[in-house]
Amino acid sequence: MSPRLELLTAEEVAQILRVKTRTVYDLVRNHELPALRLGDRCLRFRPSAIEAWLDARQQAEAALQQRPALAFHRSR
Repeated sequence: MSPRLELLTAEEVAQILRVKTRTVYDLVRNHELPALRLGDRCLRFRPSAIEAWLDARQQAEAALQQRPALAFHRSR
């Protein structure tokens, strides 16, 4: 018997991310969150893809925080 493929619903992803389900749908619509579309109205999410997405966002945030702040000088 092959291992069972576990997929998450939008509601489950919302619970994991602690956001509203609408936010999950918005992220998918904006191509920010990876999802599998099953038919016209059914979305499913691979747990590994959600973890990778979170890791990428965390790395991007860390990179932004490490950048030196731009100094603006007023000319007289």
